[in-house]
Amino acid sequence: VRGLISRLRDERVVMRSRDVLQGVYNEVKPKDLPREVLVSLMQGVGQSMTELCYELGQPFEVTVGNDLEFMIRHPSGRVEPAQRLSCGQGACVSTVFWLVRLLSNMGNSLPLLVMDEPSANMDAAAVARFGEMLQKLGPLLVQRNLQVVLTTHHEQLRGCGQQLVNLA
Repeated sequence: VRGLISRLRDERVVMRSRDVLQGVYNEVKPKDLPREVLVSLMQGVGQSMTELCYELGQPFEVTVGNDLEFMIRHPSGRVEPAQRLSCGQGACVSTVFWLVRLLSNMGNSLPLLVMDEPSANMDAAAVARFGEMLQKLGPLLVQRNLQVVLTTHHEQLRGCGQQLVNLA
């Protein structure tokens, strides 16, 4: 991972976050772990994500599919791959995923989650629901010594943080 990041820095390459994440995944994906071990690890992450989703008022149950992808069970019982969620639902679930990762690795990382335009491409209702989740997230972050940096153009999200920096 350090090699990948150094190479990108040396080449002064700017990439979209999903491209960086795919590059990191390709560098660190487990190559020799038995499938049962991978399933067990991912199920543990899914359980932690489910607990945090419910704590934040997002009624999603996160499971692991046969293809080792995260699956979302809605309150209606409908199950779909996490990749097919709407922009708003996807932002909620991915935020929870990264928070679970941070909480499980606190000793080795900064307690900081950076979200750059997580509400891009959301309609007003989805932005409002995402804002509600972020409002509930505030006390949880303080309690667990985590911080979130959120950049957004949506006025609805202005009150979601403890501090506001307006870049005009």
